[in-house]
Amino acid sequence: MEEIINYIVFILLILLLFLSLAHKRFKINGVKRYATLLQSAFMGIIYIVTILFKNNKISVYLALLLTVLVIAVTIKLRKKVFPYIFKCEKCGNRLNFKHILFYDDLFCEKCS
Repeated sequence: MEEIINYIVFILLILLLFLSLAHKRFKINGVKRYATLLQSAFMGIIYIVTILFKNNKISVYLALLLTVLVIAVTIKLRKKVFPYIFKCEKCGNRLNFKHILFYDDLFCEKCS
């Protein structure tokens, strides 16, 4: 079971790091790139906890405590960690996937 959790966390960490690298392609610095870096850092901490737990370096209770602590910090910083807007501020139309993930403005292509 620990192997599966460790593998899933590792894959999520790699995907977040690739997403952060994809932000460079759009040459847009800002909120969403910083958010993906924060998400990668939090996922990296959870990955380290799963490795330590798998190698019996820490107990189950400490692993759960550290994971809950990371989730609590993520919830506390949710405005910075999850800055994704799904609808245009002006017209209310749904934004496309690329616009949601990479662009910092809150408007669709028609309104901007």
